[in-house]
Amino acid sequence: MTEEEIWDWQCKMHIWSCYLYEVEDQPALDDPSYDSLCQILLRRYDQLPAWYRERVTKGDLTSGSGSAVAPTLTPDEITEARWWRDVHIPAMTRAVAWIDKYS
Repeated sequence: MTEEEIWDWQCKMHIWSCYLYEVEDQPALDDPSYDSLCQILLRRYDQLPAWYRERVTKGDLTSGSGSAVAPTLTPDEITEARWWRDVHIPAMTRAVAWIDKYS
C-alpha cells in the first residue's frame, strides 16, 4: 500500500465508524480507538484526500461525534462499512489473538 492509500483507508474507516455507530448502533471501534483515529486525522487534516475534507470538518473530528458524517454515506459506502465490520475486523481480531498466543 502506498502512503496515499493508507490515508484513504484511514478516512474510510472514520466515515464507516460514524455510520455504524450513529445509524446502526453497532460501533466497530471502541471509544478510545475512535478518539485516537479522530486525533490522527485531525493532525494530518490538510493532507487528507479532498473527498474526505469535503465531507468531514475539523470540527467533526474535534467533537468526536460522527452524527454529521453518518447521513452522508452512499449506498456503496454503507455496504463497505458493513463488510468492514463483518469481515475485516473479525479477521484482524483473530490475527492479533494468534500473535498474542504464539509470541
